[in-house]
Amino acid sequence: MDEVSAIVSAEDAHIKEPALLIRVPQTFYYGIDELTLYEITRGTWNRLPAGYENARLAMPIYDGIIQEVYEIAGWFKSYSTQYFTRDFVPTDDGRQEFVGRIADAGHRKKYKYKSIVNTTQRSYGGSITPLNLAMI
Repeated sequence: MDEVSAIVSAEDAHIKEPALLIRVPQTFYYGIDELTLYEITRGTWNRLPAGYENARLAMPIYDGIIQEVYEIAGWFKSYSTQYFTRDFVPTDDGRQEFVGRIADAGHRKKYKYKSIVNTTQRSYGGSITPLNLAMI
C-alpha cells in the first residue's frame, strides 16, 4: 500500500545530505524483500560519480520514487563483501560496492516514497545520480 500511495501522492523529495540516487529498474519489483533491495542497491557499480565516497546516503529509485534510504558505512572493492541473495562471478574490473544499513527513522520519513522527478536533473542513462557531494 505504501508503494501505491507514493506513486499517487508523489510528494517531492528535497534532499539536503550528500547522497547517491541509484536507479534499479531491471531488478526492482513491488513486494521485494528488504535484504534483496539492499543488495541490489549496494553493488556492484563501475560508473561511480566523482566524490562518491563522500556520500552518506544511498537511495534506490524505481519509477522516480525513492524506495528506501540507506546509511553508507564504507566502500569496498566489489565482490569483497558477502551477498546472500545474489550470485556473482568475481572479476577484477574496478567495480565498487558499499556496505551500510537502513537509515534512521528521521531520514526514512523525510525521503522514503518521495518523488525525485522534479528535484533532480535527468540522468541520461546513468544508474547513479550524485547529490550534494560538494558539501564535504
